[in-house]
This record gives sequence, structure tokens and C-alpha cells, in this order.
Amino acid sequence: MDKMTLEMFRKENDAWRHMVDRREREIPQFERMLADAARDRDRLPAYVYRKVDDLQKEILSQEARMTALHRQIDDQQGFLSHILETETEGPGHQTLNRQNTLRQMVREAERGFLELKSVFLNILSTLRH
Repeated sequence: MDKMTLEMFRKENDAWRHMVDRREREIPQFERMLADAARDRDRLPAYVYRKVDDLQKEILSQEARMTALHRQIDDQQGFLSHILETETEGPGHQTLNRQNTLRQMVREAERGFLELKSVFLNILSTLRH
């Protein structure tokens, strides 16, 4: 693996960081919108109330997941920078394995976020009617 591959990994990580940044900004909006829509909890059926509570917990979980992922992306960027500065032959298997693991984590986080957003929109539409 050569230095060009390292640069490609760094660009990939930058794209992931931007995606995570967007998600980190979206999640608090979900919290506010849900709180506003569920403000009059007395009128909510019990099953909807439980769904709202479950969704609030999932929103907090996703928020923590995105924060941790952001930190891991930053750690990987630091690791790649170190490799670029110190290695003459480019990255080895450890670098490739770390990048592949991070790639899988990003995919899972994005899948989880999209599922959260879908559930959020469904519950929000229930609360608005």
C-alpha cells in the first residue's frame, strides 16, 4: 500500500467527518421537534407515549454513537498523519484493518441514523394528527 492510498483514506475520513457533523446537528432538532409535538402528553394514548419515550432514548443513544464515531474518525486521521510522516513504504495491514473497521462502523451508524429518522418521522406524523 502506498502513500496515495493513505491520502485516499484521509479523504474518505474527511467525508465521514462531514456526514457525522451533519448528523450531530440534526439529532438535537429531532429532540426539540419531538418534545414540541409531545408537549400535551395527557392527550396521548399510552402506546404512543411509550413510543415517544423509546424514541427519546434512541435519540440519546444515536447522539452518543455519533460523538464516539467522530472521536474515532479523528483518532484514525491522527494515526494516518503519523504514518504519512514516519513510514517510508506507506501503510501496512494494521492501517488497512483499522480503516476497514472504521468503514464498517460508519456504515452501521448511518444505517442506524436512517432507521431512527424513519421512526422519528412516523411518530411525529402520529403526534401531529
